[in-house]
Amino acid sequence: SVIVTSPGGSNAALQTDWTSLAGRIRALIWPDLDAPGIKYATTVANILVDLGIPEILIVDAQRLAEVEPSGNRRETTPGWDVADAIAEGHEPGKLRAAAVEAAQPHKPGPRFLSFGSFTMSNEGLVLAKEGKGEDAITENLWVCSAFEIIGRARDPNGREWAR
Repeated sequence: SVIVTSPGGSNAALQTDWTSLAGRIRALIWPDLDAPGIKYATTVANILVDLGIPEILIVDAQRLAEVEPSGNRRETTPGWDVADAIAEGHEPGKLRAAAVEAAQPHKPGPRFLSFGSFTMSNEGLVLAKEGKGEDAITENLWVCSAFEIIGRARDPNGREWAR
């Protein structure tokens, strides 16, 4: 196993060079037990998809955090992670096996294309409208919900194109 992370916390996934993992056949991502951790894991998983890694698993940290080293059930703590598990006394070999058992395959969602000042994401289509003048600011205007272009069409005369 090769263990890697990115410096800078949960917002640094896109600033990290993950290419050292290219060529691997499997990756296991263990996020912190909170919303930023899940977002980070999903971002890294999508990066690894782009690197061609065929099997990407994301550990269900909630499932692991619910179990003490003794095997008893407990309430979870937000932000709980692998370092917490080791500090609590989980035996590394058993912890690794439990992490693999608690992992689910990553299912990449739609991959959106953006163009010019239009940006598409799960939140929808946004237009970055630039103001004019010295004190101009760029305003992001939500246009509509996310959509997928499934084809191109022409007018009845075969002249104008549309998507």
